[in-house]
Amino acid sequence: VTMNKEFDLIVFGATGFTGKLVCEYISKHKDTSNIKWAIAGRNLEKLSKISKKYSIAYLMADSFDLDSLNDMCSRGQTIISTVGPYMIYGENLVYSCIENKSHYLDLTGEPEFVLNMQKKYRKKALEAESIILHCCGFESIPADVGVFESLKEISEDNINLSFYLKTKGQISGGTWASFLNSVVNFKTAIPTPSRKKH
Repeated sequence: VTMNKEFDLIVFGATGFTGKLVCEYISKHKDTSNIKWAIAGRNLEKLSKISKKYSIAYLMADSFDLDSLNDMCSRGQTIISTVGPYMIYGENLVYSCIENKSHYLDLTGEPEFVLNMQKKYRKKALEAESIILHCCGFESIPADVGVFESLKEISEDNINLSFYLKTKGQISGGTWASFLNSVVNFKTAIPTPSRKKH
C-alpha cells in the first residue's frame, strides 16, 4: 500500500524501556534523515521529553482507546509496537492498522498472540494490503539469522534445527509479563491439528 500519510514510521510505546531503545536506534540510523517519524503513547509528560530530545512529533494513543489508535494509524504508514504483553495490549492496534491500511511490526515472543492474530485477521490484512509482521525482537532474530546461514551450508532436504541461547543480564518488566502470560495460557498457543473429512 502506498499512501501519502503524515509519518512514514510511528513508534508506539516510545516511553517504555524497549520503546526508548528503538527511538535511540532510529535517531542514530544513517537513513533517518530520509524518513519522517514520530512517537506515540499514553504519558504526555514522557512523550514530550522524548519528542524534544529527537525533535519529532508525538501523538497520544492508548491500547484500549480505538479512536486514538485509529487517529495514530491514519497518520502513520508503519507502526512499530513495543507495547506488551501483546495478548493484553496488542489486538486493537493490529485491527486499527488493517482498518487504516497501515503496516504493523512488533517484537512479541508470544505464540498465542501471533496465532490468534493470524486466525482472526489474515484475510482482512491481505485485502487491505496491510503487512502484519510479528516477532521482530531479540528472541526471533538470532534464531532466524542462524537458520538462514546454516541452510546455506546444508544440502539435505529434511532438516531439524534447534536454537539455544545463553546470555547474561536482566529482562524488562514487559518481557517478564509476556512470559508469565504465555505460561499461564500455554495450551491456547498450541495449534490444534486439522482433521480431514473423508
